Amino acid sequence: EPRLRFTRPLQDVEGREHGIVVLECKVPNSRIPTAWFREDQRLLPCRKYEQIEEGTVRRLIIHRLKADDDGVYLCEMRGRVRTVANVTVKGPILKRLPRKLDVFEGENAVLLVETREAGVEGRWSRDGEDLPATCQSSSGHMHALVLPGVTREDAGEVTFSLGNSRTTTLLRVKCVKHNPPGPPVLAEMFKGHKNTVLLTWKPPEPAPETPFIYRLERQEVGSEDWIQCFSIEKAGAVEVPGDCVPSEGDYRFRVCTVSEHGRSSHVVFHGSAHLVPTARLVAGLDDVQVYDGEDAVFSLDLSTIIQGTWFLNGEELKSNEPEGQVEPGALRYRMEHKGLQHRLILQAVRHQDSGALVGFSCPGVQDSAALTIQ
Repeated sequence: EPRLRFTRPLQDVEGREHGIVVLECKVPNSRIPTAWFREDQRLLPCRKYEQIEEGTVRRLIIHRLKADDDGVYLCEMRGRVRTVANVTVKGPILKRLPRKLDVFEGENAVLLVETREAGVEGRWSRDGEDLPATCQSSSGHMHALVLPGVTREDAGEVTFSLGNSRTTTLLRVKCVKHNPPGPPVLAEMFKGHKNTVLLTWKPPEPAPETPFIYRLERQEVGSEDWIQCFSIEKAGAVEVPGDCVPSEGDYRFRVCTVSEHGRSSHVVFHGSAHLVPTARLVAGLDDVQVYDGEDAVFSLDLSTIIQGTWFLNGEELKSNEPEGQVEPGALRYRMEHKGLQHRLILQAVRHQDSGALVGFSCPGVQDSAALTIQ
């Protein structure tokens, strides 16, 4: 199929502000559909853009001209065959604002407008609100607006108005992509102190350009979850005591660098450390009074999950034998530990057991109670 061509292309036109201009061209066949564009924006028929088809003639009438109607217009047939023309709008504003202005966050946004007359006073606004006079300057025919160190809050429609004339640009503020900081280096673990672990590391190389902190996390061996311990502003050495963990166990540690631009990869400290939290007594032992032949139950609740030791009349009950008796033919017992609760059950107590003293001990807690047989 031979390539179609416009039999009469568009011609450049001029118009006065608030008036109209007419763009006209001819297509080779009256049945050929066409579309109108202003630069890359398709124009749909409306009161502003009146579009007429009369035989092979295609006509675009632009009503209520304003300074921002200045620009390049196109009529397009199928196969992206186009004809192009410039529309110039005459008015008080000679040089209008660009349709869009992209500025990176932190840079200065500079906008310039040229007016036909020198010394006139215009108005700068953003989204309908006047902009500070300190950002504006005028010299002869030129009017400037400078927004220093723009942020995303500065984005919007910026307009210069002169009487009934105006020109507008869409100010878009783009975020500068920053790389996250590098990870700490030379991370080491030392377990020389009882129930504490010493962690050391050096700052990342090269050092991040913006302020940063270190985030330390722990993981109980056998678990998949990493939990944040705390944040540190300076590299060096930090001592992690047993009180920083929720329950007794073996723990691994890792550290990363965090800044406003993101987080580095984690650096895992080699090895693990056994830590025991210091417990507090939430509900202590009470004296127990039972009848001959009944079971006597002693229980207490701690603030953290931790192993403890039971005593009966001063003799330690072995934790690796949850059931047993103090000596052959003597009182039998059973020990239970579920979460924060510890229980000692003395089974089928007799009159001769009355006055027995029960004790419990763990790091940070010691408690006792007496048994009475009715």
